[in-house]
Amino acid sequence: MSSNDLWGSLPDDEAIIVPVRLLADQADLLGQKTGNLLEARVNPVSLSGTKNLAYELEIIAPVLDNYSITVMRIRHPIESYPVVVESVVGGNPMREATNEAEFSATLREILGSSEVQRIIGSLLSQSKATMRRGQDESFPR
Repeated sequence: MSSNDLWGSLPDDEAIIVPVRLLADQADLLGQKTGNLLEARVNPVSLSGTKNLAYELEIIAPVLDNYSITVMRIRHPIESYPVVVESVVGGNPMREATNEAEFSATLREILGSSEVQRIIGSLLSQSKATMRRGQDESFPR
């Protein structure tokens, strides 16, 4: 460490599991689980007039001309918790998680909800039908 370095030892960023990382991990898993027929993306959201960080999770169907639907949004202070989770589809829209375990449980509840599962099922079915249509010229247009 140089004598001009006044920062000291910086924290190990891998030791801190921030909410956006958990959300991004789930986004990656959706593509893996669907053979990339569906993808998920985490997008930053601008919140003017606040110091909070915010993100949204959208599901994308590339075969359906990149149709996308936002299923949830999160916002939290720079310290990561508490995180406010807003389910954009279905009931019980706003929840607050005070730590990583609560946030994981909330993600599991929302992503496994019947509303999100219906959206995924519908997008998968429509994507597969569109792919078959492109392979089968007898499919009605």
